[in-house]
Amino acid sequence: MNFTSPVHQSVAMQKTGVPVPPPLADVDLDKPETKRARRLAAEVYLQEVQAQLVVGNADATDVDAANFYQSQVYVAESMVSIERNLPQVAAAAVAAAILESMNEQFALMNEQFALMNAQFAQMHARHTNRFAEQPGDTIVPLPVLPQPGVPVPPLPACFPATRQELMDLTSPDVDTLLEYYGQAPNGSLSNRRAQLVAFLGMPPSL
Repeated sequence: MNFTSPVHQSVAMQKTGVPVPPPLADVDLDKPETKRARRLAAEVYLQEVQAQLVVGNADATDVDAANFYQSQVYVAESMVSIERNLPQVAAAAVAAAILESMNEQFALMNEQFALMNAQFAQMHARHTNRFAEQPGDTIVPLPVLPQPGVPVPPLPACFPATRQELMDLTSPDVDTLLEYYGQAPNGSLSNRRAQLVAFLGMPPSL
């Protein structure tokens, strides 16, 4: 099973700085140690791509592909669990066990689909923002990726409407937006502003 998205495959062939997704074992997916190893590999891969984004060797599309890659790990676990666990249910409790297992798996899949929808919404917003080159060009906010059991925080009031407003943000406002998107502020104000510009998918300053 190939968990690398077509978007990442095309980008990885063009950029030497983007890490190659790690191979993921397709056997024993119902074992805790296999799940942990697969989840860790996907998390480390995402962190490596985000690190390359900071130094300019990757872009927002690479981060989107890494997030999508990570979500596929959880979707695969859900499907394997359904396939392997249901046949083992005792005959007397088949109906109840099937219903309970399916409810659990559908709940997990709903969480993953919500994550994937947010990831695709981020990709769409970044696609729009890549045309925000002039001071008056509009900037589209990216949705925050949902976390299970954690309410999605509201968009900070300081989010800029245009590129010029972003360039006029104060240092605390830049930090607020970076932290809202789970990005650790790094360096001087100009560096942090460039970090925010890159995360939103905007072209760098001319």
